[in-house]
Amino acid sequence: MRSDIQGSPAPGGRSTDAALAHAPTRHVRRAGLRHATSLVAGLCALAALSACGGGSSSTSTTAACQSGATLSGTTVNLSMSLSSATLLHIVPAATAASSPATGIYTPLEIRQAYQAPPLAAQWSQVGSAQAATLGAGQTIYIVDYFDNPTAAEELNYFSQTFGLPTCTLASIPTTATLPLAAASASEGCTFSTVYASSTGTLSATAPGYDAGWAGETATDLEWAHALAPLARIILVELPGSNTAAALSLVDILGPGIVSMSWGQDESVDMPDGVFQDAQMSYLAASGDNGPHISWPAVMPQVLAVGGTVVPSYTATSRDESAWSTTGGGLSLYITVPPYQLGLGLPMRAEPDVSITGGSAQYIVKFPVVASSGVCPAAPTNPTAAPATAPSAPSGWCQPVWAGIEGTSISTPMWAGILAAADAERAQLGLGVLGEVQPTLYGLLKQPALYAQVLSDITTGSNGTCSLCSATIGYDTLTGLGTPNITPLLSYLSTSPVQVPPIVTSLSVSGSSSQALSFGVPFTAVQPVQWSLSGGPSGMSIGRTTGEVSWPQPTAGTYSFTATATDPLTQLSGSATITVRVIGSGPPSIAGVTLSAQPGQPFSYALQVGNPQLDPLSFNIASAPAGMSVDAAGVLSWASPVAGSYAPTVTATDSTTSQSASAIVHLSVAATTTGPLFTGTPTSATAGTALSAVLATLADASATQAQIAITGAATGMSFRVSGQSVLLSWPSPQCGSYTLTLTATDSAGLSSQTQVVLSVS
Repeated sequence: MRSDIQGSPAPGGRSTDAALAHAPTRHVRRAGLRHATSLVAGLCALAALSACGGGSSSTSTTAACQSGATLSGTTVNLSMSLSSATLLHIVPAATAASSPATGIYTPLEIRQAYQAPPLAAQWSQVGSAQAATLGAGQTIYIVDYFDNPTAAEELNYFSQTFGLPTCTLASIPTTATLPLAAASASEGCTFSTVYASSTGTLSATAPGYDAGWAGETATDLEWAHALAPLARIILVELPGSNTAAALSLVDILGPGIVSMSWGQDESVDMPDGVFQDAQMSYLAASGDNGPHISWPAVMPQVLAVGGTVVPSYTATSRDESAWSTTGGGLSLYITVPPYQLGLGLPMRAEPDVSITGGSAQYIVKFPVVASSGVCPAAPTNPTAAPATAPSAPSGWCQPVWAGIEGTSISTPMWAGILAAADAERAQLGLGVLGEVQPTLYGLLKQPALYAQVLSDITTGSNGTCSLCSATIGYDTLTGLGTPNITPLLSYLSTSPVQVPPIVTSLSVSGSSSQALSFGVPFTAVQPVQWSLSGGPSGMSIGRTTGEVSWPQPTAGTYSFTATATDPLTQLSGSATITVRVIGSGPPSIAGVTLSAQPGQPFSYALQVGNPQLDPLSFNIASAPAGMSVDAAGVLSWASPVAGSYAPTVTATDSTTSQSASAIVHLSVAATTTGPLFTGTPTSATAGTALSAVLATLADASATQAQIAITGAATGMSFRVSGQSVLLSWPSPQCGSYTLTLTATDSAGLSSQTQVVLSVS
């Protein structure tokens, strides 16, 4: 197959910000044979853990940063494997067979098969009502990797061939104010390209060229335009690394539909600080590799799109079944989102919807002229150009036509449908759909309407697993089904934007000697159902009452999340609840075995229990000269001397005078044994999602380590990746936060580091 449309290896290796486990894989296929690269990763078996940490960290502010997040009192505990991570291996694309010269669907045929509104007879004379059905005034963001320098010419050549309106080129400077101004419903289709930097800003530098990704870009642009011919299209080209950071640009470009026809294997490293704009509808391909889960399609806020095959159709029906290689299944890491509750699913399932992906459809790609100025050789077995194709522009290489399969085509088509729905909503004075999943899944409660709006695909399979066959209702091959576009637009354009319940944060105090109960404050338009996450053992919440009960409270400070879900719309709202329980009895202090190096400053924050939450004082006995313990329980020694030491540390309750003691075993030797932390000071901007590596851990003497994190703020979450500890915070709040990480390895040795996070 021609190099200009053949898949090339996707960018390999880990992202430098550790937020992306695998390079993305395009979900596009040449007719009859796979046309996408994939990555096979052997990763350490790690548990994905996410919780709020807390403890004795301090919060400070400056004149420009007046408020800090609430500190949580819960300690986060992570497990880390200390074995080496297996390297990623790239599987190159296969050589494609020739495509059939006939039997490839055109945009008009696809629109007819899926009952889309008619195209305009004269594109210069389109009324506002018809223009809305074609996406006028809306923006579709096509997000792809690397640069396609001929994207605009390909899009307009495709349009001229199939009777679609050509798109006026519009430049967006790197100095443009974001979010961008809304698209104009009267100016028709415009096309722009922007480059994302590796830090999520507009860049003046195009990423490198990759022939395979250029073909992917052509596919996405052409088929989004086929379903929403009057929508504004903005191509966002990502660099080959730092995907999570680069994607943050998309969230601030302005309201619209985001189409992503690529993916990577889901893993513990999946970025979770992107796709946060409530005015956006995010879509991603479920993949072309059978029962398989991909990021970003698996994210709850992303509409995952699968593929079907359509051998034939009439004006009112389609012969349609699940595509034999469409992606889908159950996530290993993402819990069931509210809109999928009631389907009997144990975890997030994808896809959500489908449309044809296994039936070949036309795309056109202009070969890039070689450095010698000579056009590449023609394909050996080219796909025949449509009879309506015009002559190539003067001075250009001859365009290459292909019949393409893949959820790469399915995804931009659904993006076009949602753009048309938002355009019709604008005509009625309604807001954008944003996250459309609750509205679509709500159809399951209205069987008659469901049958009109979507076609439930009940035949076909993509493997031999228990979930690999299409069934009545939702399934993990085709989701809810495929669109009947005109009735679907009618449904989406008149559905009110549904308002989720609003839950209010709450702080509660109690005693370990008395059962605790309280209600969670909230507002909602109808009765809700409640759930708790991250709560202490023994605590529960009334499913319909929202009454939290804890028969036997345990002393300490706890932060957890209470969620109210509207069972009709499946929308939900959450808030953090903080409970402070005062206990009785003396403090406690944990003995520990530590190591240090001669002459290298040493410090360790003692692990102390304080059931009565009174101020504590500390003292140390039998300590070597120069070792001390401060009022916060931090043991320190500025210049350790070689030897073995066993000082006794005592914590005393200043109110009751009750105390507890423990021995700290410290070995000071030239050769370090046990875990060794390397912390990374981190900075962030308030309100801008953060994903960062907090620290890395090395330990040649053990195979496993337990990591405890204290000092975190509400909203932070942590997980391990290889031998790194990662922090995610979707909405950082101003302040300075000191996180204390303590590692205890399988040999019983411990170490500690403190990482300062500054949010400005």
